[in-house]
Amino acid sequence: MLPSPWSELHLLLEKASTEHLPCDQAERFPEQAFSRLQQAGFQKLFVPAAHGGGLQSFEDLLQLIRRLSGADLTLAIGYGKTFLGAVCTWVAGTPEQQDQLASDILAGQVMSWGLTEQGHGSDLLSNTLRASLQEEQYWLSGSKWLINNATRGDQITVLARTSETGGTRGFSLLLVDKSTLTPQQCQSLPKVPTHGIRGADISGLAFHHAPVPVARRLGREGEGLETVLKALQLTRTLCAGLSLGAVEHAIRLVQHFAGERQLYGKTMLELPMVEHHLGQNLALLGALQAVSCYAARSVHTLPGELSLTSSLVKAWVPTVADEVIQSCAELMGVRGFLVGAFEKLERDHLLVGIFDGSTTVNRQNVIHQMPMLVRGLKRPAVPAQVWENTVKLQGDLPPLPWRNLSLLTSGCTVLQRLPDLVARVEALHHVGQVGPDLFSLALELSNLWGTLWADLQQEPLAPSPAPASAFQRVMQLEECHAAAICLALWLHNPSIREHEDWLHAALGLILQRAGQLPMPEPRVFQNLARHQTFWWEDREVHHA
Repeated sequence: MLPSPWSELHLLLEKASTEHLPCDQAERFPEQAFSRLQQAGFQKLFVPAAHGGGLQSFEDLLQLIRRLSGADLTLAIGYGKTFLGAVCTWVAGTPEQQDQLASDILAGQVMSWGLTEQGHGSDLLSNTLRASLQEEQYWLSGSKWLINNATRGDQITVLARTSETGGTRGFSLLLVDKSTLTPQQCQSLPKVPTHGIRGADISGLAFHHAPVPVARRLGREGEGLETVLKALQLTRTLCAGLSLGAVEHAIRLVQHFAGERQLYGKTMLELPMVEHHLGQNLALLGALQAVSCYAARSVHTLPGELSLTSSLVKAWVPTVADEVIQSCAELMGVRGFLVGAFEKLERDHLLVGIFDGSTTVNRQNVIHQMPMLVRGLKRPAVPAQVWENTVKLQGDLPPLPWRNLSLLTSGCTVLQRLPDLVARVEALHHVGQVGPDLFSLALELSNLWGTLWADLQQEPLAPSPAPASAFQRVMQLEECHAAAICLALWLHNPSIREHEDWLHAALGLILQRAGQLPMPEPRVFQNLARHQTFWWEDREVHHA
């Protein structure tokens, strides 16, 4: 059994609250906080329930990362790396490999994921670390670089070249247990100084004719890149939790500072311009929460779309989160530049945008999938029950589909359903349950999507390299996707329907980002700043 999860986690993070800044300033990993999490058993959420762990809902895992990030991004990224190091085993490993790794993680072992190499960045096809097969043994030679937990980790999943010619079928995944190698065979590379997450173990490993049994290969030889691309769909979705926690932390710090700061005989929180900015940030936070929650649930219900959904989410969520944090920095004034909690989270979060494929890499992935998106949107919609289980927060979720991920999208259900969503808003407007302003925004969203849909059908396949116009279309698609999700969750959940001001503000800001509308009226943001109530704040996990 998992501990009573969020109350115990809150107490653990409170205990560690004085440790984050000293560790960051000393560029030292927060080992004490990490150990407390391990002792409390939260690593169970990195292991599927079928193998003795506590991971049944991807939404639960997102919640864990979100809450850790709300305290310290360095801790969240270092702790969550064990899931990243294990995910390829859950996607492609044999039952025996999965059971063994589950046992290791539950016993407290720390994982890492060795994808990148110096000089190659996101270009995994250029990687040179070689695994040569001789009888029943691979021999690893080469280095992995800029790897989180490379030195601290007990095991590392390594993407290795198994064919001299490389190519899409020239790489395989090997699960390397560092304890089986001598110091001469596996050598830790120096920690790399970073602007953000200064305490994180961002280092590397150098392998010198290191033996790895064939039984430690994940999947068949040559399937490594395919497995990585599938696994990235899950890890990119999980990155949204890092952004959510950081934004929530930033807003809490602003509220605390502005609630104590006196100006013109009032607290800063009472000043109209501060209310305006804070309300905007709260509206976008709600949108970030909605998009992240939808993506986490769609891992279960719409796995065939996850190659697209995860890239849209990974491009949009950290980008908007950076903008919200920057807006909070303006409210903090000079205190946002002083060494402290806000200054740390601001520079820490800048790195989230490049994790698991940068914003540009994810947008390029969407561009490549445009023809599949167009074809998918013309197919019949998914069954109503699948859709409702995705957007109704109390809906049943099927088991995690580790083996059902696809490299190419089967469509985008939330955009396919957008005309129906707008029609529901219109019907509610006619009976007086939706105000004219919100109805007008829904129509504007429908018009934006209609124009973009027409463009996609006329030119679905962008040339390579993709022109700037293709990236502009993807950015419009991100905004339509986010706005449609906000509308869908608002319509399908009574607890969210209570917050019409939030939806009004969120849709208005998203449409403004898309260049469709001017800023919504200030009163909408002032109402949000004064009430500060959000639907996702106290959602519970469904642990084993």
